[in-house]
Amino acid sequence: MKILVREYRDADWDEVTRMTVSIVDLMSQIDSHKRFRPKEKFDAAQYAKLSMENAFRHQGKTFIAEADGAVAGYGIGFIVESDERDGLNKFPAKQGFIDAFFIKEEFRGRSVAEKLMASIEDYFRSIGCEFSSVASVAANEAARKFYGKMGYGEQYIDFLKKL
Repeated sequence: MKILVREYRDADWDEVTRMTVSIVDLMSQIDSHKRFRPKEKFDAAQYAKLSMENAFRHQGKTFIAEADGAVAGYGIGFIVESDERDGLNKFPAKQGFIDAFFIKEEFRGRSVAEKLMASIEDYFRSIGCEFSSVASVAANEAARKFYGKMGYGEQYIDFLKKL
């Protein structure tokens, strides 16, 4: 299987929107707090548009993974803006953040995710990032396992309580 990672093109819009629905649908199923909207109540097009616009404003890019010419997944990465407060308790460092990362089910376990992640990280390195971070819903064991395999370690754990 030939795997290619490239930058997003306008022709990718429908695929990105469908994959965005899949991400949120999965989260709505596994999140015990039920904070994610089910796909029937989620505006994937608006969400994807705002995600890509946010990335663009923060030196980011949207990457598309192709496997044998078919869109297999996507990732969005951008630079985390530090504020004055961050510099008081942390050593200064330029950091990339992976805001979205999704591989279609039929392409999982076939090295597509690894190549997509490597491409995003290569981009971060090329613009001087010292760190890369990504977040996941705690219940997404597959994502947690993958990110660990790729060298990511937990730094923060958010706790949530319904009031």
